[in-house]
Amino acid sequence: MALSFLQVKRAISLLWFGLILALLLFFAFNPAFLSAEGLAVFFQQFEGRIWAAYIFIFVVRGIFLIPSTPFVLAGALLFPQNTAWVVVISLFSVLSSATFLYYWADWIGIGQYLEKKYPKKAARVAELLNKPYALLLVIGWAFFPLVPTDLICYIARIIGMKYRIMIFGIFLGELALILGVVYFTNIFVGH
Repeated sequence: MALSFLQVKRAISLLWFGLILALLLFFAFNPAFLSAEGLAVFFQQFEGRIWAAYIFIFVVRGIFLIPSTPFVLAGALLFPQNTAWVVVISLFSVLSSATFLYYWADWIGIGQYLEKKYPKKAARVAELLNKPYALLLVIGWAFFPLVPTDLICYIARIIGMKYRIMIFGIFLGELALILGVVYFTNIFVGH
C-alpha cells in the first residue's frame, strides 16, 4: 500500500513534534544538561572528535527548537583559544536552523494553524512585520536571548516576509548576541 504525500507529511510532522516533546521531557528532568557547563562536559566525552560533535549537534539542535545560547556559552568554555570559530559555527548553526524553520513552518501548516487559533494576534504580528521597520524588529528579536528566535522565523514565513529580510535581521541580531556572549564569557572565566 503506497502512502500519499499528505500521509508522509503528517508522519514526518508527528515524528518531529514527538522528538521535540521527548527532548522537552528530557530537559525538564535533566535541566543541568542544557546549561553551558553540562554541555561542555557532554562534548568533552568526544575527545578527538569534539569539534565535529560540537558542530553537528549545534546545527541539529535548531531543528528541534533547542535554544542556541547555552551552546554558544559551552563553545566559549570549551574552546577559549578559538572563539572566532565558536562565533562562525554559532552563526552558521543559527542561520541554518532559521532557514529550515522558515520553510518548514509553511510545509507543515503552522501558519494555517496559528491563523485559525489566534487570528487577532497573528494579524497584529503580520502588521508589525510588514512595516518598514520590520528589519529592526527582527534584529531586536534575534538579539534578545529570552525570546525564541525560532518563533520569528515561523512568523516571518507565515506573514510573507521576504526570506532575505528575515535572514539578514537574524544575522545582525544573533551576531551581536553571540559576540557579546563569547566576549563576556571570556572576561568572566578569565581566558
